[in-house]
Amino acid sequence: MMNWEDENYPELEEKMKNLSKKAIGLEELKENHMSDINDEYISVCQKILRREWARLKNDLKKKRV
Repeated sequence: MMNWEDENYPELEEKMKNLSKKAIGLEELKENHMSDINDEYISVCQKILRREWARLKNDLKKKRV
């Protein structure tokens, strides 16, 4: 599940589509090109996870107080 209103959602969706399109023709790709696409996907996922982790920690602190 993903919040469609997340600031990185459009970027994530774009990277997921690129990754899927390239994976279909994987045998035609050079290894470094696929790696670049994968790195972009991982980067946007990490942004989202970091922000969500910070939000979760903040929420947990507030509930304990």
